[in-house]
Amino acid sequence: MPSRPCYDVLVVGGGVIGAAVLHALAKLGLHVGLAERGVIAQGCTAYSGGLVRVFHADERLSELAAASYPFYRDFEASVGEPCTFTQTGLLYFPAAGTEVAARGQMNRLAPRVPMAWLEAERVRAAHPEMHADGPAIHEPGAGYMSPPQVTRAFIRAARQLGAVVHEGTAIDKLVRVGDRYAGVETTLGTLFADRVVLALGPHTPSFLDQHRIPHALWAQRIQVDIRRPPAPPRDHPAWIDDVNQLNGRPHDDGRFLIGCPTHDIRFHDRPVAGIASHSDVIDAMGRRRFKWVADAGREGSYASFDCYSEGGLGTARFVDEARTLAVISGFSGGGFKLAPELARRTARLLAQEASTC
Repeated sequence: MPSRPCYDVLVVGGGVIGAAVLHALAKLGLHVGLAERGVIAQGCTAYSGGLVRVFHADERLSELAAASYPFYRDFEASVGEPCTFTQTGLLYFPAAGTEVAARGQMNRLAPRVPMAWLEAERVRAAHPEMHADGPAIHEPGAGYMSPPQVTRAFIRAARQLGAVVHEGTAIDKLVRVGDRYAGVETTLGTLFADRVVLALGPHTPSFLDQHRIPHALWAQRIQVDIRRPPAPPRDHPAWIDDVNQLNGRPHDDGRFLIGCPTHDIRFHDRPVAGIASHSDVIDAMGRRRFKWVADAGREGSYASFDCYSEGGLGTARFVDEARTLAVISGFSGGGFKLAPELARRTARLLAQEASTC
């Protein structure tokens, strides 16, 4: 028998998804632990915009987001810890040629989550600061939260339920016994578990490569710039713009966060800074949608890497035949809004599989 405690499930990674999974497992009464090489919420979670919204071009992601939405809107009732939800509303601009499909999916979602179809003239009337020659989907209840605060709230609640959290515990490698994964070797020593969940964010692809586990994931840089218009528009919603590949939201003190994909896959395992040339791209794309971008001052960037997958669909599954190693990652910068439902589904699956060491 191992000298160290053996967990029913050990979660590796202290970002928002790992923390949400830990909390969901602890609520089911399992003996669970989490290992994080640094401090909780220090990785890509610390740089997330924290958008809480529902509509996605892909119906599967919309379903995950719709299930997570009420959890976030009543977070304290769900978790037992307070966290502020800032409601801004959101406009989703569908890519050209996808309008019919987008409207059909919106109609299916609207009975569960308030949303409405706005033709271009209605967008312009409501938001004269925008260039709009196509329709948008309006989610009035969308908004944002602080991902680090949410993550730490999950951790506090999980600890109250008996979960053990090992911060400052770097992971060396997985422990395998026969055809089963049985834990991880760490700077703290070997942590044993019946099941292991990897929620490593941008480190997922390299960790899986190290253990020769097939996957279709990659790390990619995210950059979101901070802009301050001289006369900030009032009641400006958050936005996802699939026409111009833009995303963003109101920030604080009259500022905005605005970003677009970098396609930079040269992963660096250290803090990264915004790239000036990409800020120019953000500026050029932003002017296509917003009149205020041309005169807005630049006040820095948030930049980090996250784990990406084709279509942002991610992976949340066992990767071995014995069903002892699960991977949850690859949601392409959008994992925050999906975390509660991903955690709930993962916890139910693991609870069915877990046994006592």
